[in-house]
Amino acid sequence: MCGIVGYIGKNDCKEIIIDGLKKLEYRGYDSSGIALIGDGEYVFKEQGRIVNMEQTVDKNLFAPIGIGHTRWATHGRPSKVNSHPHMSFDDRFILVHNGVIENEMYLKDTYLKGIDLVSETDTEILACLVSVFVKENSCVKKSIIEFMKVVKGSYAIALVDTEDNNKLYGIKNMSPMIIGVGKGFNMLGSDVSCMIKETNEFIPFEDMEFAVIGKDDFIIYNQIGEEINRSSYISEMNSADIELGQYPHYMLKEIEEQSSVVRKILTEYYDDGFVLNNALLTELENADRINIIAAGTSYHAGLVGKKIIETMSNIPVDVHMSS
Repeated sequence: MCGIVGYIGKNDCKEIIIDGLKKLEYRGYDSSGIALIGDGEYVFKEQGRIVNMEQTVDKNLFAPIGIGHTRWATHGRPSKVNSHPHMSFDDRFILVHNGVIENEMYLKDTYLKGIDLVSETDTEILACLVSVFVKENSCVKKSIIEFMKVVKGSYAIALVDTEDNNKLYGIKNMSPMIIGVGKGFNMLGSDVSCMIKETNEFIPFEDMEFAVIGKDDFIIYNQIGEEINRSSYISEMNSADIELGQYPHYMLKEIEEQSSVVRKILTEYYDDGFVLNNALLTELENADRINIIAAGTSYHAGLVGKKIIETMSNIPVDVHMSS
C-alpha cells in the first residue's frame, strides 16, 4: 500500500502534508516525496522513512498547494528516482498515485512513443499520459475523461497542473480516496487519519470519479463528465485517536487502549443487553443473510458480532476470513 495527502488553500502546506504523510507511514515507508507549488514548482523525495525526505525540504518556501506520497514499491525498486511525485516529460503535470496499472506497456507503446521515461514506475507513465492528452485537446477536464477511458487497473491519483495554481485534481478507481472539506482550503487523502488534524468533514469518491478542487470549492464528476452531488459526513475521529502520544509505536498504543475502547463500546451500545439503532436493526431484520468479511482482530470481533446479531435479529450470519 501507499499513502497520499494533497492540499490547496491559503496557508503554507509543507507541514500539513508532511504531518499527514506521517499518519500514513504504516501504508508504505520505502520512500516518500512531496511537491510544493508556490512561486515555482519544487519536488523533494528520498528513499527510506519520511524523516529522510523531510530533512531535504526547503523550510523557507511558501506553498499554498502541495501533494505528498509515501511509497511501498510495486513497479520499480525502492529508490529516489522511483519515489513519487512524478513529473510529466514536459514538466507541466506532477502526480502521485496509489494502485497498480494493468496496461502500462500498452499505454507506453500506444501514446508515449519517442518519450524518454526517467523511472521504472507505472506512475510516471500516467503523468505523461495526461500531458499528451492535454496537448491534443487543451483541456485538463477532457483529458482526465480520456485518461479514465484508456487506463486499466487501480488508482487513487492526486494531480497538479503547474500552469494553473488554482486547482488540485483527484482521480479514483478501486483505490481509496477522500476529499477533506475545509474553510479556505480543501484536501485529498487516502484516508481520514491524514486530514483529521485539519478538518473533520469528508466526502468519499466512488470508483471511476474525479474531482476538480479549489481552495473554496470543488466539483466531483463521473467518468463521462457529469457532475455528482454527494453529501459530506462528519467524522467522530479526533487527532488524539491517531497520535502516538507517550507510546513508541502504534501496536503498543492499541494494546494499551483496549480497556478504554471497550468502555466506549459499552457506554454507546450496552444497556442491560446490546442496543442497536432502530433503523439499522430494521435493515438487518429485512436481510436474508448477513456476511461479515474481516481478518485478524476484526475477524474475531466478527465472530462475537455474529452471536449478537443472530440473537437480536434471528438472521443467519456468516463470518469469512477476507484473505
